[in-house]
Amino acid sequence: MNHLAHALLAAESPLLLAGNLAGDFVKGRLDRLPPSPLTAGIRMHRSIDAYTDRHPVWRRSRRRVEPRRVAGIIVDIAYDHVLARNFERYCDLSLEAFAARAYRILLAHRALLPPRLGALVPRIVAEDWLVSYRWPEGMERTFARLGRRLAGLAGGAEQVRTRYRALEADFHEFYPDLAGFAAGLPRRWPAEAE
Repeated sequence: MNHLAHALLAAESPLLLAGNLAGDFVKGRLDRLPPSPLTAGIRMHRSIDAYTDRHPVWRRSRRRVEPRRVAGIIVDIAYDHVLARNFERYCDLSLEAFAARAYRILLAHRALLPPRLGALVPRIVAEDWLVSYRWPEGMERTFARLGRRLAGLAGGAEQVRTRYRALEADFHEFYPDLAGFAAGLPRRWPAEAE
């Protein structure tokens, strides 16, 4: 899953949400990080990613796109695109209201975030990344941004467009399973209990 889904799955707690968004910016063992709700969010992010990678529907979506080495990234972005287009189906807030709340949280906790993410927060807010997933142009910008670091993503938006119906159906089959899994995750890990 990409940024929007990770934020939504941890929305009940500001630091859990911030940690979920920080998950891609923290590498290595987490036992070196101080116990905190932010660390719990990073652990949650990793658990969500591991569950997603094993899920048969997500794997089916992955087989729909090329090249194989970046297919998972393409599917993650496609799923956030579908989620953004159908956001009110999965959340009581509008996408715009939800994104505004997420941006306030990121800005308020920016000093706690990994430095690379902290430096990126103003751009995320200014370019309205979470809402931009709704539109094909926003998805194209996401692929272009990632494509500067990772070859093979240049045609990602076109693949999503041409396979949209199948990817959309996969997402709607997959997301309730993921949401149920995420709801069962601890919001604090034992070392983080106060």
